[in-house]
Amino acid sequence: MNDIGEKIKELRKSRGVSQEQLAFDLNVSRQTITKWEANAVQPNMESITALCKYFGVKYEYFFGEIQAEEEAAAADGVVRAKGKNKPFIVRLSLLIAFSVLFVVFMILTIGSALTVFTVNTGIDYTLTVQLNTTVFICFLVLAVCSLIAASISFIFVIKLKCK
Repeated sequence: MNDIGEKIKELRKSRGVSQEQLAFDLNVSRQTITKWEANAVQPNMESITALCKYFGVKYEYFFGEIQAEEEAAAADGVVRAKGKNKPFIVRLSLLIAFSVLFVVFMILTIGSALTVFTVNTGIDYTLTVQLNTTVFICFLVLAVCSLIAASISFIFVIKLKCK
């Protein structure tokens, strides 16, 4: 199968779809499908996109960049996903990053809390307490936000791993 028309015809027949049904589902005429399959007319990119979604294949399938065994798998309805673990790795990285941020902000929150809640004396006592209280609250809010983000990332990692 070297050309797009033959590939469309093979996919259509392997799925047991008539030209009329394919034409209806893609919102084109049956004659258009016939012309595509006869290689009289090449489908435009919008039609290629619709065909990819309809048959569950990648763009490369139509443009000859998939190896012969992958073409057979795509024709049988099995599309092999390269880099299948990529979403898992990304989500796991986010989980680790948010967990580290949580730990950092908790350490900073505890440090600023020790400054706020210790007894200070001196001329600038009021200004120092107000500034330290503001810093403490900011670190506390950031720690809570990073905890929430880490929890959400954990849920997504578990959800993706269970699939």
